[in-house]
Amino acid sequence: MFRRLLTLTMALGICAGCKDSQSTDPEPSCEPGSVEPAELVVGATTYPTTALASDVLRSDISTQGLGYPDDYGPRLDATLQRHRVGEMLIQVGFVLRDLVREPSGSYQTQIANRFNPYMTYIDATIAAGGRVRLQLHCSTPPWLASYPYPHSVLSGLDEPSDEPVSACSAPVNLVEWRAIIRDVGEHFGSQAGQISFSIGSEPENYFAGGLDELLDWYTATAQGILDSTQGSAYRLGGLTMGRHKHASLSKTAPTLQQDTVTFTSVEYDESITKTWIEHSAVMGLPLDMVTLHHFGGSPVPAVGTNWRHTRRDISTWLEANGYQPEQVEVLIED
Repeated sequence: MFRRLLTLTMALGICAGCKDSQSTDPEPSCEPGSVEPAELVVGATTYPTTALASDVLRSDISTQGLGYPDDYGPRLDATLQRHRVGEMLIQVGFVLRDLVREPSGSYQTQIANRFNPYMTYIDATIAAGGRVRLQLHCSTPPWLASYPYPHSVLSGLDEPSDEPVSACSAPVNLVEWRAIIRDVGEHFGSQAGQISFSIGSEPENYFAGGLDELLDWYTATAQGILDSTQGSAYRLGGLTMGRHKHASLSKTAPTLQQDTVTFTSVEYDESITKTWIEHSAVMGLPLDMVTLHHFGGSPVPAVGTNWRHTRRDISTWLEANGYQPEQVEVLIED
């Protein structure tokens, strides 16, 4: 059964501040003499820095978006009836990894057929003034996978899994993968202004491969969207690390030994989110959003120092690489 994912989409104001007495951030990186700001800006609303997460998280911007239409459809129907729709997140990995290889190289017919069950809800969300975010995670068909093992990427065992190693590994042929993703972009072209693509979801736990493979996969995926006719109208981003300072991948070098796939965990010199931003700039890729699962060192979306430090760090990395931080959203996807 596919996991159910509650999506909270929050556009954060850019704030900077020093560590306060309630912070759990072990690396505040405060400048001497910094003054703690008195207010926290979230979108168009200002809160005191003493506000609780429950005061800030918006109940009108979350909806269910994972699973087959019968799974999330009734929840979306209820959301639309109450006019409480912001952005619906749909993980589409299991749609793409079921594609059958096309000798012609065109996947538009298969993509149209496989996305058809979702179009009622996508169309309804957009008609109600909402947006749709398609998350590409564990999306590789087994015939295109660098590591074509059906084993669970979490356990390494040959058992049924929503995230098999094959799907969570990079495509062995990135040119063909880029063409597949271009066809996805073509399919949603008439709605490009209301659809965004979030590429990746906790690669530190799920991506089967090393950092170079991860960055190459991200690049080919983003370029595929941009190759489509309306590519420049889509919003793109990722990488949905658990935390923005995370610097390791736990599923590198998948190796089949007897009936089990083993992995190697690798710690890198700097934050993978930072490295990804640098790589995107070098490749000339747009960044409209940076997606995360948690803020700072907090296990929940926390208001206060962790929140400000997360946005501060990401804004610094963006600006250092030629992006305009005020135009890039920082979003929670969990």
